[in-house]
Amino acid sequence: MAPRLCGLGGNFNMVLGGSIWFLYAFMMLQHFYDTAVRVPRTQRVMVENRELRLPRLYFCPADRGHVTGFQWHSFECTLSYRDEHRICPARLQAYNGRTPKAFGRTPDGDGFADQHGGECLEFGTHMIGVREEWSAAWNQVTLRAAFNPAPVEGLGDALQEVELGYLPVEWEVGEKDETAQRYYYPLLRVPFFFLSQNGYEPGVATRSFLAREVDKGLTGEGKYWYTYGAMQIAVVNASTPDQSLVGTSSMPPQRLGVVHVVLTLEDFEEYDFQELSCFFPLLEALGSIAGVGAVLVLVLNGPRIRMGGQPQGEESLESCSSPSGGPQYARVGPDDDSDQEEEALLGSKGKRAARSHAEDRGQSSLLSTEAGMDGL
Repeated sequence: MAPRLCGLGGNFNMVLGGSIWFLYAFMMLQHFYDTAVRVPRTQRVMVENRELRLPRLYFCPADRGHVTGFQWHSFECTLSYRDEHRICPARLQAYNGRTPKAFGRTPDGDGFADQHGGECLEFGTHMIGVREEWSAAWNQVTLRAAFNPAPVEGLGDALQEVELGYLPVEWEVGEKDETAQRYYYPLLRVPFFFLSQNGYEPGVATRSFLAREVDKGLTGEGKYWYTYGAMQIAVVNASTPDQSLVGTSSMPPQRLGVVHVVLTLEDFEEYDFQELSCFFPLLEALGSIAGVGAVLVLVLNGPRIRMGGQPQGEESLESCSSPSGGPQYARVGPDDDSDQEEEALLGSKGKRAARSHAEDRGQSSLLSTEAGMDGL
């Protein structure tokens, strides 16, 4: 009976432990696949650039939904690097609707002709490369533009501002040339001031820092720019930009609006994401699975393992685990030593009985002898 009970308890422990172990192993392998194979682990690393190529920058009217008659007049685009100075071109780009989602040719040509659209001034800053130096003050990009402002009669609390924007680029991983997409996105809005033909007048300029950010995902990548640390600075003896735009009148109006922006690059560090190998996460998962298996073996089969070194047979005490998982119990059987002890006890009692019987016979013979002598 005892071996049968022991066998039932051992099979139950094996089934229970195996079920728990297989469930845990499945969960760990599923977690490993989700976190290391389907979505690879990445590490953020720093990339140092010696030179950055600027994006295309735009000046666009800020309050596009309320003003009409806004027209660009002239521009100035200059890159200052130490004692070197380079200029960049500019052109007009027309857009349709209130938001410049896409650009085309000027409304005077075959491009957009919607009366609700407008024009943005596109600078050729993408042809300028800025190199890293010890001092950020050694390089700066100056953008200036003059325009004929829209009338604001009857419009209360009108803000004097122009929007500075650029074209971010996004593409799918491994297919940049085929899937690259560009769209307009605003960077910040800067104030402008009015300038008359009477001479030099004080004005205001906006100085800001410009930086680039590279974003990489599982299926897509992109390059984005952002500004920080913007501040307004007074300009003494402000003048009109000297480069005229194609299609505009050579005679300036009596009152011009001028916007002045100075951009500086000081941060040439970019952070990229490097994909890590899934070998070490796999070792971690396998080690965890093996550790849980070892713990289950010790917990569920520990008593049987401890009893493995004791002799099993008819001459030893048989014991097993309870089928319900309770404490151990033992089956007690008859011992041969007790039989030998009983025989020894019976043997000593027999000897004493034989001795007493011999003594009784001796006494009876002695009495019979004495009785015969009395008869004589």
